[in-house]
Amino acid sequence: MYTFAVYSLLLAWRIYDWWQLVEQETTSIGLFLKWAVIDIMFLFGVPFLRIPWLEWSETTSTVACLFHVILDGMLMFRIPVSF
Repeated sequence: MYTFAVYSLLLAWRIYDWWQLVEQETTSIGLFLKWAVIDIMFLFGVPFLRIPWLEWSETTSTVACLFHVILDGMLMFRIPVSF
């Protein structure tokens, strides 16, 4: 539960940073790097907590980090997604 709460707070903070960029109509390499580092630390640090259902492999952590970094790039550089 604590891990989920921390992840939720980080997600809310990330959305707040994104919203500030939308309001200012700008992009930010600094925010992208900040969130990429935070995601890497969080996603590779969670298995060290020894929570049985969150002890994923290094491959899973790498894929999750890659997904988060792509999401960070889309948010902080305001890349539109069209389907």
